[in-house]
Amino acid sequence: MKNLEFGEDGVCRISLAGLPESSEIEELIEDYVTKVELLPYPLRIIFLDISELVHMQVRPRQVFSDLLIQASRQYAGKIQIVIAGGPPMIQKFTEILCKAIGFADKTHTFTTLEEGETWTGEHLKNGGVDT
Repeated sequence: MKNLEFGEDGVCRISLAGLPESSEIEELIEDYVTKVELLPYPLRIIFLDISELVHMQVRPRQVFSDLLIQASRQYAGKIQIVIAGGPPMIQKFTEILCKAIGFADKTHTFTTLEEGETWTGEHLKNGGVDT
């Protein structure tokens, strides 16, 4: 699986695994701009799959924060953020960051990847109405 996928359903799936380097996350930012912001599909959900993430060093965490801040400039309050799986501390960090940058009541955190995927599927099936 690629680190960033975006489809006609409006879901931008970002996957982080292992111990990502800053350069990997910087590539995500480039992919985000070219695959999400420049495509004709409306963004509905950013799905952060951190189920295989081990840890994130300070610099990659800063770059990752920049990616989410960039998304918030255009989409805060308009889209859903799903955080699925991964280490509890990184989940909590990501959740707090997302709420602080404008995704307050639109941030959803799930302990497992499966729970996040189930919620996303239900949300899309219900036409984007919160479930």
